[in-house]
Amino acid sequence: MKLYSSKRGTIVELMMNPIFHTILALAVVGLITFSSLARMTDKNDFERDFLSKDLALNINTIYAISGLVFLNYTQDMDNLTVFFNKDAVTINEKNKQDITSYFIGSKELDFATAKIAESPFAAIFLKQRNKIVVGTKDIYFNPQTAVCPNLDVSQKITDKSFILIPDESTKNIAYSLKNELNPTHPSFNIFGETFNQDLDISIELNKSAKQNEISIYYSAGSQYNKLFACLVFNSIISRYKFTKADLIAAENNFFRSDARDISISIVLPDSYPENIAGTINEGIRSYFNG
Repeated sequence: MKLYSSKRGTIVELMMNPIFHTILALAVVGLITFSSLARMTDKNDFERDFLSKDLALNINTIYAISGLVFLNYTQDMDNLTVFFNKDAVTINEKNKQDITSYFIGSKELDFATAKIAESPFAAIFLKQRNKIVVGTKDIYFNPQTAVCPNLDVSQKITDKSFILIPDESTKNIAYSLKNELNPTHPSFNIFGETFNQDLDISIELNKSAKQNEISIYYSAGSQYNKLFACLVFNSIISRYKFTKADLIAAENNFFRSDARDISISIVLPDSYPENIAGTINEGIRSYFNG
């Protein structure tokens, strides 16, 4: 039995027709546009509404793209304050009603709230691992940044034993790093030339004769090795500029110690930054803290 039939076809047949979908979509868009324009009192209101919708669209796009994302967003608009919340963008201007647009977001990604009042408006979005941050000049992006594997690390740093293996010129870094990691936990007191195979994580520290170049090698046998090395690598180059920076996979026999979980080798330039141990520490902790 056909309901609401006519010479043009049934309701069901019409709804299956692509032309019907196009007409319906255009009608909906037209209705939304008319609704938006109806509440615009001047050109400035229209621009603020556009900005809120465009920012929400860009944030949804960032959520949808896998891996590392960096976006430098600008609009020639002044005297605005933009609030970013976990699922909304709100445009505020003095003596005017706020305009808000919503984005879908994701439970798997943490979106950091922010307030931006740049004139003209400018914002920087950076997505790394499971977090999206938004800011202005305080967010620095190095084009040498490596794309790290997206893996869930359900381990605690205090459950892992470390061995730090320096050469003669990097012993001071090894001692500083050992103290920064956790001086009260016995698993971090392992240090020296005794290469115990029962340890979890091995970090070799070497200095090359090259100027302003850094390389980090990781064991190619596991994506967790790559993630660990990648986070240390990105932590370093986010703070310091190098003419050349490489993240390199290597076979197990490349390393002086074959640890159970992770083996990396950090090759620093001849003149390395003074607080390099603190930066390496931040990369290591980001592996466990997510």
